[in-house]
Amino acid sequence: QRLGHLVEVVDYLNEMTKALMHITRPAFEHIDNNHEGMSKEQIVDLMRVNDQVEAIFDKINDMLATKDFSDLDLVLEMRDKLFDTIVEAIKSQLRRINGDETVSTRASVLYLTILNETKTMILQARNLLKSQHYFLEHKK
Repeated sequence: QRLGHLVEVVDYLNEMTKALMHITRPAFEHIDNNHEGMSKEQIVDLMRVNDQVEAIFDKINDMLATKDFSDLDLVLEMRDKLFDTIVEAIKSQLRRINGDETVSTRASVLYLTILNETKTMILQARNLLKSQHYFLEHKK
């Protein structure tokens, strides 16, 4: 059972790492190639997403450190709110693309990639949290 749990945890961490790489590599290449930056609207949306992600990871870190999983439902609520924010950010970007605004295609692709990979990373983080909670509950 211990080995199975370890394999599961490593798998979730691996998926989170992949999602981070799918954010950081394209972002680095975008900057390294001097492509046009994000619009003010995109930056505002990404900062809102960033703040929510930070709050989720703070809560997850606390729960893992203290082994107190009483806020598990709260993390689920925070995740759902984040996903709503991501959906709204994607809709706003699609409106910008379809509207009259001049939108950089490369910046749009990077922006949408960041949003989608953030979603994946948070899903895997919650899976990791649930797995650790289950393991500690059944270890007793």
